[in-house]
Amino acid sequence: MSQVNFGLVVSNKNNIELISNILFNKGVISINIEKPEDVLEVLRNKKIDFLFLDFDFSNNASFELMNKLKNDEKYSSIYIIATSINTNELFIKKILSFIPKPFFEEQINDKLNLIFENLKDHIPARKHIRVKPLADELVRLCIKLKNKKNLTAKIIDISMGGVSGLLYDNYQDVELSPGNLIEHLIFEVNHKYIDTDGKLIIKKDKFISFKFTHFYNNTNKDLAKYILKKLSV
Repeated sequence: MSQVNFGLVVSNKNNIELISNILFNKGVISINIEKPEDVLEVLRNKKIDFLFLDFDFSNNASFELMNKLKNDEKYSSIYIIATSINTNELFIKKILSFIPKPFFEEQINDKLNLIFENLKDHIPARKHIRVKPLADELVRLCIKLKNKKNLTAKIIDISMGGVSGLLYDNYQDVELSPGNLIEHLIFEVNHKYIDTDGKLIIKKDKFISFKFTHFYNNTNKDLAKYILKKLSV
């Protein structure tokens, strides 16, 4: 499981889904908190490292929450990322990290990349969560080598970071050496084709494992939905 705890206090459901999917692609599971007034109760039972806080709730509830967190030694280390339609300079100066509304996927992704990169020495390493397809799902990994040889593997587990499987044919080739990049690894989940490039990590007999290096056509979103669905069952 992710060692970084990220709380979302966001009023719009579409924005919650957008941010949580981006975080999940980075190996971070988020906790959805319905309103600012509920945050302190959540903190009594769970540690939160980052709080994505919407400042457009009524009654200045988010401002009150921010002041409480900053003035309480137990919670003062929580990193707050704020969003609002209010882009007044005096408002923004009160916030460490600010994203104006309306925001888009690229903005959120770039902001989180910058924050995680700047704080990488102060937060634990993030790990991707692996899920195992059920036997009757028949999830297969298709590998096409440069010599035109096509291989198929039964997928053992999948994460946003990579995939492991068992080959049906213990094929040996110099291209299947650890460290090599294989383009266009294809597999299907939830009737959606996932198209990735992957760096070969392990090839031992029929066992094979890849680390994803690139997703084509935003298929990472379909993979994230599949994994989140598996986790919610």
